Amino acid sequence: MKKVFVIANTKGGVGKTTIATHVLPAVFPGCEILEIDDNNQSNIFQDSMSIKNFESIKLDECKDKLEEITFKLLDDTEEVLIIDCGGGNDTKEIISQIKELALDDYAKVTFIIPIMNSFMQAKNAEDMTRLLKGKEIIFAFNGVTDFSTIKDDWIFWFGNENLGVESYHEKLNKPRTITIPASPLFELAAINRMTISDFAKPAIGISIPDFSKTLFKNYGDNKKQYLKELREFRRHKAAKDFLDKFLENIKGEL
Repeated sequence: MKKVFVIANTKGGVGKTTIATHVLPAVFPGCEILEIDDNNQSNIFQDSMSIKNFESIKLDECKDKLEEITFKLLDDTEEVLIIDCGGGNDTKEIISQIKELALDDYAKVTFIIPIMNSFMQAKNAEDMTRLLKGKEIIFAFNGVTDFSTIKDDWIFWFGNENLGVESYHEKLNKPRTITIPASPLFELAAINRMTISDFAKPAIGISIPDFSKTLFKNYGDNKKQYLKELREFRRHKAAKDFLDKFLENIKGEL
């Protein structure tokens, strides 16, 4: 059965685009992305090697496009579609359209709700749960700095009896969650017009020592160029190592 992931939150600045254009394409290479946002900014990923097709549309085009998607979902191929929703009332309108068209009759639809570490975000998670009643939901903790202390750090989600903070995790009946680490590599990749998977690709299957030897053969008489190329490769290697470790923790959850 086809999979559709809808990245949605009525609040902005929570990392929807990071999940849609970096995290999910790393888990599902060859996925398709539909961005629905009147402030479209993500078309830098249109040439990504990890995304099969990237399309960015305005909100007033949403209904027609979703109807077109229901037709496409009828074929037998195993594909993953990611819908990246704009924030605020845009998100509510898109969710309304998805419900109206009964998109989950055509595919396995999962709503991923990115949240940050704050009381207002935890409260908004409750509002989103109410808005998506009966739907498959995963909350994504975005910008986590230390996985080992998340329950102590994210007190507005997990609660803290000593501080008198209730647990929204308990209040929402322990919903499914994934954890997205804080890393400048997401932005570094985007600056280079790449997803993090694209950025990591040059370092797949080659170690720094082996790459250094190849570089020396090519630039042994040009120290400046050698060091420039080596520094660039180290950035790709850092992205690959980060991705390898991160994907181990997330793949089984999606």
